[in-house]
Amino acid sequence: MPSPQRIAALARERRYRRIAADPAISARTSFFAAAAAVTRALATRDQPPFLVKLGAMLEVVNVRRAREIRAGKRYRTGTSRANTADFVHFEQALVEAELGRLRARDERAWLDVIDCANVQIRRATRGFARWMNRDFARAAIETRRQLGRDIDFARRGDRELLGNAIAREAGR
Repeated sequence: MPSPQRIAALARERRYRRIAADPAISARTSFFAAAAAVTRALATRDQPPFLVKLGAMLEVVNVRRAREIRAGKRYRTGTSRANTADFVHFEQALVEAELGRLRARDERAWLDVIDCANVQIRRATRGFARWMNRDFARAAIETRRQLGRDIDFARRGDRELLGNAIAREAGR
């Protein structure tokens, strides 16, 4: 039986997919297709509470931005790729701030979160997970190739590179 965390993450993934399917959104950014792919690939029962809360917080902010896009208040100009990169950059600034707060409060918890995320990213590129989450897996493998090392969730640049790669894969 799926855990409550997994059920919530898969519901979030479906909501992101619905937003991504909206022509007013998909014409401007592929961020939501990428967000759906990431949410599905990393939806596990063993996520630390920090990552569960972070995912929920990011969804609130991302849905607000989707409303702004639909209303013509955001990304009226620019290419989908440029808009997506801007969105990824914005979201990762939020992630970085939350990780920084966690680290200042509890270094051990921060290390556990980073380790868990790194394990999940590596796991998503192998075996059945790779087959189930192809866009994420291809993007993670390509990002790792570009970096010449494993992706490190502690590094904002790694997360942004991965996010943009997932958006390219998901937007195909």
